[in-house]
Amino acid sequence: MSVYIITFLFAVIFSYFADKIKKKNLKQSNIILGIALLPMAVVSAIRHNVGIDYDIIYVRLWNSVINGMKFNKEASIGIEILMKISALFTDNYVIFFVVTTLIIFILLFKVLKDNSNNYFLSVIIFFVGCYFFESMNLVRQYITMFIFLYAFKYIVEKKFKEYFISIMIATSIHTIAIIYLPMYFICKLKKVKIQYIAIVISVLLYNIITAIIFKVISYTEFSWYFNSRYDLKSISVIPLLTNSFIWLLAISLYKEEKCDEKYLAMLWIQFMAIFVTIFSKFIPQCDRITIMFSVIQIIFIPDILSRFKYNSTRYTLTIGIVLLYAVIVLYYNVIIKGGYGVLPYQTIF
Repeated sequence: MSVYIITFLFAVIFSYFADKIKKKNLKQSNIILGIALLPMAVVSAIRHNVGIDYDIIYVRLWNSVINGMKFNKEASIGIEILMKISALFTDNYVIFFVVTTLIIFILLFKVLKDNSNNYFLSVIIFFVGCYFFESMNLVRQYITMFIFLYAFKYIVEKKFKEYFISIMIATSIHTIAIIYLPMYFICKLKKVKIQYIAIVISVLLYNIITAIIFKVISYTEFSWYFNSRYDLKSISVIPLLTNSFIWLLAISLYKEEKCDEKYLAMLWIQFMAIFVTIFSKFIPQCDRITIMFSVIQIIFIPDILSRFKYNSTRYTLTIGIVLLYAVIVLYYNVIIKGGYGVLPYQTIF
């Protein structure tokens, strides 16, 4: 765990300085932000057998793709292309993890540069929210998630064509990314009361909705998850509580006549994280869908906290949220459960 702590401390220190000079020298601030993210990127790129899916999915997939064989449903066209391009440099599978790490962290850098009003806090959320750790396991999914975050600006700028193309690229990497497509239209809904109504309807019509969800998923490539070891048939309590807290905090600040479209769009994405988690008992691997929306917190939480008028309130909430995620999310998932397969850390050297 020490290597992760060291890279985290390096990242937060440099991101803090990047924030400090942002208004005076934006170019220099961006350079420092890049330096802040570099150690985490290196740790991810040179890992070996770190992440549950590292060997059982990606190494096997690499060997199949470069040998011209089709390796089951994991070999989406986007991943095949990415692996074949990577194989032009070397036939060692390590290059795949280097390339995918570069993609994820370049997109992260762009997302923070374009959307975050507090690099320091965004980097902390990226780490304590376990997004960094999960990115070393759910490689395909995290590429799609950060493509979505990058494309988020197209929702705000009302550029559907650019957004559509981005999501199609993401879908070529992992088909689950198709769920992002309707978000372009959902994020335009100005009446947030719809969110309250949706939650009430979900509770009242719970059995009917879950039956519909079961029917829909049964026609997809993910139907095999039902009644498998991944079908835990239990509600994801921690994601539900943490996402609900952030949503309630955000919606308490929303004023229809004052809030900008960017804040509204992020609020809808955050709401979707809750809405999906409500049905986690009947959706196998639901946590993987939840994070596809909760990842917006990397830029949303800093925005939410910046809207509190009094520094004392803002500082108290910031410390509270960081501790909440550090203890309930990071410590529980990584240390207690040993989730994501990131411990112990090993390198290719």
